[in-house]
This record gives sequence, structure tokens and C-alpha cells, in this order.
Amino acid sequence: MLKNNGLVFSFIKGTVIAVIFSLLSVLIFAFLIKIFSISMGAIKPVTTAIKIIAVALGAFISTSESKGAIKGGIAGLIITVICFLIFSILGKSFAFNLTFLWEILLGATVGAVVGVIAVNLKK
Repeated sequence: MLKNNGLVFSFIKGTVIAVIFSLLSVLIFAFLIKIFSISMGAIKPVTTAIKIIAVALGAFISTSESKGAIKGGIAGLIITVICFLIFSILGKSFAFNLTFLWEILLGATVGAVVGVIAVNLKK
């Protein structure tokens, strides 16, 4: 039972850190857009990069010991969905569409890859 509590805690810790990183990064990027008049074409690639880094960070923190691909993939999935919900609430628009499905797939894939790396680095 204690091992399961540690697993749940690591998922919560990784998710919280990833969400905070994502929120702060988007806030900083919005500030930079305002100051430097960054083109609208740059927004999507930068926000995608922020999502990837956030998921990688969260998956790395959430994964240890074994089953890195599974744990990392689950962490990536959880982080992606939670970030989507938070940003949808803040933006006051929910859009469950093909883009959201691609983001889930990307989050799970990045999480799985980082999970494998994390397990091997933490040995």
C-alpha cells in the first residue's frame, strides 16, 4: 500500500509542477507577445513547445523505478487533459475536436518516451 501512495504522490507532484510550468510559461509568452508584437503565426508552435516541455517535465518527475513507458504515458495523458481543462476554463471555450485528440496523443507519446528515459537515468 505504501508503494501505491508513493506512486500517486509522484503523479500528483509531476502533474502540479507541469501545470504550474505551463501556466507560467504561457503567461510569460503572452507578456512577450504584448511587448514585442510577435506575429500570430508564432503562437501555435510556441504553445505546442510549452506543452511538450511541460509534459516532459511532469512525466520525468512522475516516473521512477520501472514501467517507464506506461507510467510516463499515463502522466502525459493526465497532464495534457488537466492543462486542456484549465486553459479551456480560463479561455471560456471547450472544443473537443481532432486537435484535442492529437494533443492527447502527443502528450501520451512524449510522456512515454520521457518515462523510459527517466527510468534509465534514475537507476
